[in-house]
Amino acid sequence: MISSVSTASSSASTASTDSSNSYFQMSTDDFLTLLLTELQYQDPTDPMDTSEMISEFNSLSQVSQGEETNGYLETISQSISTMNNSQSIGFIGKTISYTGDETTGSSKTAIVTGITYKDGATYLVTDQGEISMESVTEVS
Repeated sequence: MISSVSTASSSASTASTDSSNSYFQMSTDDFLTLLLTELQYQDPTDPMDTSEMISEFNSLSQVSQGEETNGYLETISQSISTMNNSQSIGFIGKTISYTGDETTGSSKTAIVTGITYKDGATYLVTDQGEISMESVTEVS
């Protein structure tokens, strides 16, 4: 009985997340189509209030700004990825210090022999195994 309640709860949570994410998936063209359809089918004896119209246009502005921001963030992410890749190539043949055990904070060293990519992250191939770029503390 408890598992069915938690399943229903998690399904509702997922549905709510999906619906909130779909708002940000709406393009400017979709929004304009929706607004024009709303205006086309409004009651002529009770037209949309001016403040409502301004609110709709503010929403359009927010959607446009969100699309533009997402584009900028994607460009920044690609630039950072490219910098990490370029930087990691220079590590081949060098000795790195890296955080070996995060609980004690101990540092280890290894010689970089290559690089590899997993799930969008850069890893250095060393004589100690694959080391994440984020754990590198020094290069010599």
